[in-house]
Amino acid sequence: MTDNEIRDAILEAAYNKAKEDGMIEAGGRFTVHEISKLNRLEGIEKNRIDFNIEYLEKDGLIKWVIMGQVAITIRGVIYYETKHPEVLSVIPKEGTMTDNEIRNVILEVADKEKRDGKGKQGGRFNVDEISKLEGLGKNRINFNADYLDMRNWVKWTTGRKMIITFWGIKEHKNIHKHE
Repeated sequence: MTDNEIRDAILEAAYNKAKEDGMIEAGGRFTVHEISKLNRLEGIEKNRIDFNIEYLEKDGLIKWVIMGQVAITIRGVIYYETKHPEVLSVIPKEGTMTDNEIRNVILEVADKEKRDGKGKQGGRFNVDEISKLEGLGKNRINFNADYLDMRNWVKWTTGRKMIITFWGIKEHKNIHKHE
């Protein structure tokens, strides 16, 4: 197994763990010991795994969160999804939407709330109250909302509420410029 294949296996595990936990960087934590037990990495020497973890960390794709545990960063998520775009088009068993569709719905609602926002709320909306996302697992919604937050397109405020940023408005316009 090449170093690039080892790195890809580590990133895949980190990406899937973050998605399962519903959080990027703060969630999806795993230990080096857990990495060495991945099916694809069985039999690989510990020092090669450590070397590749350090490589990914220096590249900003994963980071140490607490002693002995690493998690994928938003840069790692973007890198992994760019390298493996099929993960964005797969519809999991528990839902009917891809991750890109979930992200687009959240941006659409955020933009609409900002345009319609009056009074105290000022465009804030509750992620759990988006009707188009009903029936989806909370972790999938959280993962994609975290993705948008870390891209600085929307921001978490109090409770489960979000608000769109200037960059989010630009991104939403960019997505829909040909409509």
